[in-house]
Amino acid sequence: MLIVNKPQFNTTELSVGEAVYIQSNRGTFYNGKHCLITNVTPLTITVMYHIIKHSDLGSNFDSETIDIDQVVRKEIKIRKMKIREEE
Repeated sequence: MLIVNKPQFNTTELSVGEAVYIQSNRGTFYNGKHCLITNVTPLTITVMYHIIKHSDLGSNFDSETIDIDQVVRKEIKIRKMKIREEE
């Protein structure tokens, strides 16, 4: 039996419904997006985010799956968002 030691997402720290900020130097998350986690496994996270359609001035939601390898290669950064208490 072969044992593979591979990085994994911490599924107890990241859960469905949690807000995260995802940033990348290119592609969908260029300049960052506020997202909600819709699915999480040890090797992937699926997030949903809001997009604005400039053609008809409407809005929509889209989703994207992030692979653990993208995070390991530092192509994508994921930060948990915090709830700020009002003073």
